[in-house]
Amino acid sequence: MADNNSSDDASKTTRQALNEFFSDFKKNTMKLKSNAKSVNETVISEQAAELEGVRIAPIRPINDFFDTSRFSAPVLNDAGRVGNRLKHNLLYYQTNYFILALVIFFVIGAVDPRSMLIGPVSLGIAVGAFVTAASSRPQSRRLRYEYPWVCVIIILGGCYFLMYMFGQILVFLLGIFLPLLAIIVHAVIRTRNIKNKLNNKIEWLGLKRTPMGFVLDYLEQTTDMAS
Repeated sequence: MADNNSSDDASKTTRQALNEFFSDFKKNTMKLKSNAKSVNETVISEQAAELEGVRIAPIRPINDFFDTSRFSAPVLNDAGRVGNRLKHNLLYYQTNYFILALVIFFVIGAVDPRSMLIGPVSLGIAVGAFVTAASSRPQSRRLRYEYPWVCVIIILGGCYFLMYMFGQILVFLLGIFLPLLAIIVHAVIRTRNIKNKLNNKIEWLGLKRTPMGFVLDYLEQTTDMAS
């Protein structure tokens, strides 16, 4: 009889301990969710406040944008000067650059629309195959250990597929990188005028914010964190 009472007391104590544990776990979970929600709301509100003052930069005149008299070769041994010209021209002509990138992209797409559609799909399939074969997930590691020939087939198949679709992928990459190259070349060789310098002073003082300003700020912050 005493043994039964002691076992009942032990089971009762165990149930109470488990109930307390799950109760505390539930409370902590709810608290974490509440804290995460408040943090997300704070971040969203801060981002909204930052974006509230963003203004789209105006389109600069074509005769100013393509004024060949203002083009000059950069001094390549002065990286600071080249970077300063690049940064300020990206700010001043940002809307023109966006339009220029769209024009080049759509021109390439009009010349070879099939490649512009098939290229990104092919690239995604090939990259997905390589990522799957080299993934560190338990399923992928077990697959490589138990069936190594499957991974070899996936990698060889991905290489063959890349070579087979190389033309379409190259056209797609050309549509992405050619506009970027055109923007960088123009921003590096275009010397600044008075309006350009004044506009950038206003931007850096925070009196006016543009999308490119946020992008450059983010890149600078990322570079500083990496260094």
